[in-house]
Formats: sequence, structure tokens, C-alpha cells
Amino acid sequence: MPFPPGTKIKLWTGGHTNRPGVDPPWLLKIVAVFAFLSVIGALIYVVLETIRGPGSTGLSAEMAIYVVSLHFIVPITVFYSVTTISCASRFLILTYVITLCVSTIANKGFLGGLEIDTSIRNIVAPAALVSVVGWLFLSPKMRVYYALIAGRDVPEDLESRTATIVEASKLNPRVRAALDWFANHLETTVLLGLMILALYAFISTA
Repeated sequence: MPFPPGTKIKLWTGGHTNRPGVDPPWLLKIVAVFAFLSVIGALIYVVLETIRGPGSTGLSAEMAIYVVSLHFIVPITVFYSVTTISCASRFLILTYVITLCVSTIANKGFLGGLEIDTSIRNIVAPAALVSVVGWLFLSPKMRVYYALIAGRDVPEDLESRTATIVEASKLNPRVRAALDWFANHLETTVLLGLMILALYAFISTA
């Protein structure tokens, strides 16, 4: 069905498609924000690498696939799954972190290219992965959250804390209004940024 003239397609309306009475824990909200920033950053990075001009090697096919998949496609799915209160967010985040850990150890991507001692990188990357796994599957807030949105019973050891955990995750009305305003203007900001990059590309190659 076509959209009527003047209809604005929003990236996020502030609503939820699943379990509207349950808000994601705050740390999970922050992960969603960073995921969306990764999407914007990937777009800007690809454009800048493309318009470097004559003599520039630009992005290799391998690097382009890495950036698009790990820093664009996966973060979009993470952002969408968190904002729609989907159980898939847990496994998407896990997939992202595992891929990032493996690529870092293999000296791939931005983190893998940092001038850090190999032994330190090989310790820090798995440690970060274990920390994220622990947060996703052992954190009381995450266990309660995913049990509630999956329609399962809350673990017995957390039943007495469920109401407190759910209440602590709820957004203040003013904060929600601020996030809605940000969401309403985010598309415009991104489009303006891409227009500026396109103008820069035209001027630099003219």
C-alpha cells in the first residue's frame, strides 16, 4: 500500500511490537544506541574511503564485506531487535561479539589493526567475550527481562526482585519524550550528513 504524500517513515517510533509493558534494561538500551551509531559510522567510513580520490587504494573487497556485515548489517538487526523487545537480541549481540572477538584475534578490522601487543590482545578479546556472555545469560536483570518477553516463568531465585527490576528499567516520561524527539530528527541528521559527504565528494573530484 503506497504511503500518502508527506508521510514520514520513522526509524523508531518509541513503541514496541512485543511486550509493551516491559522495557529493556538500561545497559541493553545503551547497546542499541551504540549499534545504531555503528550503522551511521559504517556508512560514513565507506563513503569517505570511496571518495579519497585518485591514487587511493580504497577498500578491498574483503574489508568492504567485513565493514558492511559486522558494522552495518548486524548492528541494524541488534538495534531493531532491542527496540522491538525481541528475544533475538540476546543471540544477535552474542553473534556480534563472537565475530568481533575472532576477527580481532585474527588481526582483522579496526580493533585487529590497532598497534597492541598480540599477547595482550589475545587475552583482552576473549575476556571481553566472556564478560558479555556472563551479562547476557547470568545477569539478574537480563534473566528477568528475557524470561518476561519470552512469556516464560521468572527464575525462582529472582521472583522476589522481578517488580523492582522491571520498575528500574522503565523510562522517565521526560527521558522518553527526549528519545522520541531524537528519533524524529535522527533521519534528517543522517540525510544531511550524507548530503554533505556527497557534496564533498563532488568538490574533491571536480
